Amino acid sequence: MNRFKSGLMIALTSVSLLVFVEGLCSFVLLIWELPYLRPAVSHENFHVQYDPDLGWVNAPNVSVPDLYRPGVGIHINSQSLRADREYTKEVPAGMTRAICLGDSFTMGFGVRDDQTWCHLLTRISRDLETLNMGQGGYGLDQAYLRYRRDGEKFDHNIAILAFISDDIRRLASNPAKPNLEIENGRLIIKNTPVPRSASSQSAWMRILYYFQGLRFMELVYRIRNRSIKQTFSKSEGETQARNFEIAVAVFEDFARLAKNRNALPVFVYLPTLEDHVRKEGYSFSAVFAPTFKSKGLFFLDLTPVFRDLTPFEAQELFLRKEDFPNTATPRNAARHYSMKGNQFVATYMYKFFLELTSGNKPRLSQVTSPQGRVS
Repeated sequence: MNRFKSGLMIALTSVSLLVFVEGLCSFVLLIWELPYLRPAVSHENFHVQYDPDLGWVNAPNVSVPDLYRPGVGIHINSQSLRADREYTKEVPAGMTRAICLGDSFTMGFGVRDDQTWCHLLTRISRDLETLNMGQGGYGLDQAYLRYRRDGEKFDHNIAILAFISDDIRRLASNPAKPNLEIENGRLIIKNTPVPRSASSQSAWMRILYYFQGLRFMELVYRIRNRSIKQTFSKSEGETQARNFEIAVAVFEDFARLAKNRNALPVFVYLPTLEDHVRKEGYSFSAVFAPTFKSKGLFFLDLTPVFRDLTPFEAQELFLRKEDFPNTATPRNAARHYSMKGNQFVATYMYKFFLELTSGNKPRLSQVTSPQGRVS
């Protein structure tokens, strides 16, 4: 018995010593590498500010010339729009004005101000003026709420709500943004004003960056991700149904707001590289296209023409991870459109406008919806 206890004590001591040495080595290596570590950059931190209604929004009068890489920066005017100029409330004489709303794909993450699809529309037609209200990280709810609040500040003829599949997932409740729910058949806004404390998470993430080399942190991340995955899988069907219901309500109210402002509502699905990979599988248009058609709303799904491209041609429409060596999430950054990708979107979007106007330059007075002329 004493021999057994002695052996057990030796085994426990050995394991404890091994755990201690492993932890000590992990910590020593962390200290060794600390002088060479640079915190990963979140580009949005340079040009956004807290917003009680939306969670966050572009800070006014910001200019970061080399934000993404040398020569590729961002300018935010005093109206919190991505532009190096100001806009009048009135539409300039002889022009058609469109407001572009959406997430970072609309804002133009990773490209210059004049390389976003919103701006490139004006290169195709000199009679078109566009206002870029895109915002990185926005879900469909925040883009809609931005238009609801700020859209009336500018007279406009067309309101473009562009979105990717992630924007539907972002309809899930989040303490850092306003949340939409449907109660008694009505769209309800909750969690406003958005708590300022919700933005403090980013500061903690920057601190945790320095400790990610520890085995302890790796274990914490794995346990957290496993828990999230299990929770998501249990409620995935219910979450999708909820998000779909809210998305439809958002589309309807966005269209109502636009028409009340004498503007034409246009909805655009922007494909990501994942949409090309799953070529034979899921099609976003199959989910929402019937809804848009039944409600007489204009919907442009760019997925079909995108899937006609070869893998090499499709890849050229997106940025590369190598373009963002210091970003917090290089893989996510590289999901965004390159200048060529933005040109692809602008070209097909303008063709869509021409189809609406029977081949003429897009003027609101020429556009009729399936249910009659927009009023």
